[in-house]
Amino acid sequence: MDEDNPAHETMLRAFLADHDEPCPTCGYSLMGLTEAVCPECGKALRLRVVEEEPSLGLYLTGLIGLSIGLGFNGLILMFIVGSILWYRLRDGISVSFGVVTLLPLAIGAAVCGSAIVLWLKCRKRVRSASIWNRRLLAAVCWLVALSTSIASIVVESLSY
Repeated sequence: MDEDNPAHETMLRAFLADHDEPCPTCGYSLMGLTEAVCPECGKALRLRVVEEEPSLGLYLTGLIGLSIGLGFNGLILMFIVGSILWYRLRDGISVSFGVVTLLPLAIGAAVCGSAIVLWLKCRKRVRSASIWNRRLLAAVCWLVALSTSIASIVVESLSY
């Protein structure tokens, strides 16, 4: 299909004569546009048919990956801290878990928790990204979760 066809520009102008749509790049109102270029940011524009809301599948895949990382690190961290407190309060036994044991779990939970907050904050940007970028972002989320969990396990096993 020929994108430089003058009919495409005419259809774009006709559409924007009746619709107040924002520029997809800068958000500037394009109502009454006279050329196929945003007057604010200079980005070339074209009229096309797209799905209204991109699929949630890859967005949720990334969110689930990060949640698993937070859940694993957070749960193990809470279990170890709870065990330390339980044995100290119940029996007065001093359980010695060093910083080497707790620090990787705390860092892993903090990294995954921060990534979840960032993922939720950037929801619109992630969902409007191209399919390949959404796949890449979802894979990166899983890599972050797996790497923090594996690092915690490796450091834990090396500390004994």
